[in-house]
Amino acid sequence: MDGYFTKKEKVSAVDYVINEIKNSLIQGKLKPGDRLPKEEELANELGVSRGSIRSAMKVFSVCGVIDIRAGDGTYVRSQLSQDSLNPMLFSLLILQPDSRMLAEFRVKIEYDMIELILSSSEQSATALEALEQNLRELLELRSSNAHTEAFVENDLAFHRALSHHSGNVVFETIYNFILEYFIPSIRHSHQRQTAGEASETSHNMIYKAIKEADLELAQEAISSSIDYWQTSSTAE
Repeated sequence: MDGYFTKKEKVSAVDYVINEIKNSLIQGKLKPGDRLPKEEELANELGVSRGSIRSAMKVFSVCGVIDIRAGDGTYVRSQLSQDSLNPMLFSLLILQPDSRMLAEFRVKIEYDMIELILSSSEQSATALEALEQNLRELLELRSSNAHTEAFVENDLAFHRALSHHSGNVVFETIYNFILEYFIPSIRHSHQRQTAGEASETSHNMIYKAIKEADLELAQEAISSSIDYWQTSSTAE
């Protein structure tokens, strides 16, 4: 494990540890599934106290970067934890982007995801299968007069399916992280529509665009959906 880190500069000890481990991950010196050195070894190698190592590990644990296994050791996670803190969400909460910026982002990234889906016949087929299932579930929710929260979950699942079947883990991860920021406004839009009627219309348009490999229709469907979302989320 020697050579992963350098001795501490004149910065906060905890921040220094976090930055060193972060840089080792970026540079590929540490990889998913790797076991980190023991607390004492890390403290000696980085020239900090064991308390600073523990504090840094708590930060990484909350962010879902590491998995602390009692009696076994500390490992770099191989996949994201559903319970981890969402740093992108907190960044957006601090930056407070306006609705125009958010709409521009969603139009662009959702169009790009559909373009990626259409770049592969296999991805298109699996995406259509997942979206068909989601649309059938939406019809069942509408016929049973389900609670608003069920429509919100169905809506989110539709968009997560788009990101997943783009076949690009970077798009999927970033989009799904940021999608969490939209949950309150998506919920508000469902409170203003009748049993998911607007979602059914826009989601069927997106499904049709993928089925017909029609990017112009995809652009129209996404823009229409986000125009409705933007209008309903700002309405009283």
